Amino acid sequence: MKIGIDFMGGSFALQSTIEGLIFTHNDINPTIQLCLYYKKKIITPLLTKYKAFPQEFEIIQIP
Repeated sequence: MKIGIDFMGGSFALQSTIEGLIFTHNDINPTIQLCLYYKKKIITPLLTKYKAFPQEFEIIQIP
């Protein structure tokens, strides 16, 4: 199963979404793949900053 997460939003939406993603990622079934919709050059360093491995997610580039 894949779950898509859109990172577009308000002032602190990106940071809040990343924090929630990391919290949830540690507790979900490993057969569920999280697909992140955002700009790869922005989201990849943020995942690393929060000690997540970008390769564990499918990052879908948006314009």
